[in-house]
Amino acid sequence: MQAFLGLPLSKYFSNYNDECLKTQLPGYLKAFDEYYVFRLTQVLYTMRKELGINIENESLRDEFKNRELETSILTEYFIVFLQVLMDQVAVFMPFFYTDKKTHKLLSSQKSDEPIKHFKSFAQIRHVYLKNEEIDRSLSLHLKNDMKWFEDLNEIRNSLIHGSGWLWFEYGSNNRDPKFKNVSGYLMKKEWFPSLKDFIAISYYNFREFLSFYEKHFRTRCEKEFEEFKYIERPHWVTPDSPFYKTMDYFYEEGKKLSL
Repeated sequence: MQAFLGLPLSKYFSNYNDECLKTQLPGYLKAFDEYYVFRLTQVLYTMRKELGINIENESLRDEFKNRELETSILTEYFIVFLQVLMDQVAVFMPFFYTDKKTHKLLSSQKSDEPIKHFKSFAQIRHVYLKNEEIDRSLSLHLKNDMKWFEDLNEIRNSLIHGSGWLWFEYGSNNRDPKFKNVSGYLMKKEWFPSLKDFIAISYYNFREFLSFYEKHFRTRCEKEFEEFKYIERPHWVTPDSPFYKTMDYFYEEGKKLSL
């Protein structure tokens, strides 16, 4: 692949921007060779350990070699999972509107054919912002209170589509790693001072949006559907377990940071 990039590609592919061929293609190669292959290796390594498969002459020291890589992968998972959850939230949004024109705007329907898939949250947010009359209070919220999602979406796109990646560096206490930006869009972002702060404020904003979403559409359903009956369930009251208390910990830390 490296040899291929040494060819005068613009001679054969003149319909591409020169910067695309000279900068972006080598960037993708570097991402493949120096970043994603290492991540795949780390995932395989971790799965092997979880499956109880040992390799001859494996030393205890190997357990700690790739801590920075593990942290980076976990952070990427966190970002992608939040994005996926927001996309799942978007699936239901068209169904809160019984008006056919509004429903069609918010769905992926472009003709009279049956709908086969749903819009992502980023796509459906774009529709609200272009058509504020659909739901003015929701459109206002999506316009003014979603900076955190814009960042999350751009980071996710940069990570998933290969134009940027994350590395971390550990301080003297070896507990709270700092972001070290390497490539792509991620180099241009002004990062939080620590990974813990980034996780906390992102998770807090996600939870706050879900609270707004539930209250907003509860009110709308009470007006739109005569059969609707709201059943209150304590979504965020967590059991007495370290697993669930982790959620509460990051929410409270994010709340402090947002003040």
